Amino acid sequence: MIAGSVVEDHLRKLAVKGGLEVEKGDGSPKKADALNAELTAAGAYNRLEQKSVTAWLDLRNKAAHGHYDD
Repeated sequence: MIAGSVVEDHLRKLAVKGGLEVEKGDGSPKKADALNAELTAAGAYNRLEQKSVTAWLDLRNKAAHGHYDD
C-alpha cells in the first residue's frame, strides 16, 4: 500500500513538472490512471512504462480492497 501511494505521489509530481493539471475542473484530484495516460501522451515515458505503472496501480487497488488472492 505504501509503495502504491509513493507511485501515485510521483505521478502527480511528474505531471506538475510537465505542466499537466493534477486536478479536475471541479478541484478534485485526477485519478492516477488518468495521470498515467496523460504523462504517456505528453512523452514523459513510453507505452511500456505506462503498462508497468498500470500494473502497479492495479496491484495497489487490489490490496486496498482486500483482494489478496489476486
